[in-house]
Amino acid sequence: MDRYARLRELRQGNAAGDDPTTPITPDGGDLELTVRCYTSRDSAEFATHRMRLHPDGTAELPHDLHAERIAAALGSFTSCLELVDSVIPALLSALPLISRRARVALDRDARGQWRIPRDRARGCCRRATFPDPTLAVEHLRDPRHALGAQSFAHDAIAGPVFAAAEAAWARARPAHPDVNRLVVEGDGIDQLWRAGIHPDDIPALAAPAAAVARPLPATYFVRMRYGAVDPDWFSTVIAARPDGEFAAWLSAREGAVPDARAWAAWLRYGVTPRDAELATERRISPDVVPAVVAATAWPPWLAARNVMAWAAAGCTPTPAHFAALARHGLEHHRPSAAAIDALIADIARDRGDPVLPRPAQPAAAPLEAEPGRTELAVLLALLGTRRQVVSRVRTGVTAIDCRALASQQSA
Repeated sequence: MDRYARLRELRQGNAAGDDPTTPITPDGGDLELTVRCYTSRDSAEFATHRMRLHPDGTAELPHDLHAERIAAALGSFTSCLELVDSVIPALLSALPLISRRARVALDRDARGQWRIPRDRARGCCRRATFPDPTLAVEHLRDPRHALGAQSFAHDAIAGPVFAAAEAAWARARPAHPDVNRLVVEGDGIDQLWRAGIHPDDIPALAAPAAAVARPLPATYFVRMRYGAVDPDWFSTVIAARPDGEFAAWLSAREGAVPDARAWAAWLRYGVTPRDAELATERRISPDVVPAVVAATAWPPWLAARNVMAWAAAGCTPTPAHFAALARHGLEHHRPSAAAIDALIADIARDRGDPVLPRPAQPAAAPLEAEPGRTELAVLLALLGTRRQVVSRVRTGVTAIDCRALASQQSA
């Protein structure tokens, strides 16, 4: 059985139009409100009157609409005809979104911007991008989107009608204390409602982060609802670091993801999420940590931290290298990528070779014919200055000699 079936169902979305049986109000009754009544498209003057919108979509107004249609055919104007002919049908089509019963899927482009999917997009948003999912789904509920090009009806007529329906559904939201406790912000349920998330769906969104004992940030729920992070992968990683802020950060991941078990293992050693990501990108197995511990007698957290410090400098020392560093009292040494680059440039100039930029991805193992980046960096740590390392290399030191020199220096 899929533990996250409801989450996947929410993400999948459904076609625009959603469920046509969504009632106008939560209890299935009438929607009563005050509307504006204009007698000219060009005038800012208006009267107000009450309107009752029945469950079948018919409106009760203090107008004889049949007479108004005859007058309109002779050139007169009343906005209540647009209200009945355009605004109310648009409201009915938007009710699944207003009630938060619609399953909305959003697209995301290469820049991380959110887009309305093709089956829901209209002229107003076909090319639009949004920095946040909440803004995208708010646009879908906006009467401007529902009405398309009928500009006069946007704010003057449709705004109050849509607002009344929104208020009716918001007031009727189910109050679940257990659900409220899942979100850390005091107004978290309101934030998620604006993002199109119904309170009934919050537990399904919280399920991948079950390892986190405390309430989760609202941003986590929004990202988990509209993003693409795999919930099974997420649950494996978050169990290694059950923290709400980390959950919010992790839920934003898109595209290919690193090995969940490897990343979780790095996190259990206490490295930062960024370092865990670096380790998986460089294919540095967490299995190296016990080997370094055995070679150095360092605690596991220190061994893992040092592996990552050297990886950040573009180096992959072996347990033997770390043993040399440990014997020399360099367990807290932080290698400098810039200093190592400068050393390699010094050696190239000393040989008369062209100075080449450092590769973006260092070799997994040092070269045997001559010292590689890692072994030169270890020697720099042991000898202390670039001048001494250049002097040793000038004598024809090989990679194997480097290892011996490292052992001698640390003895």
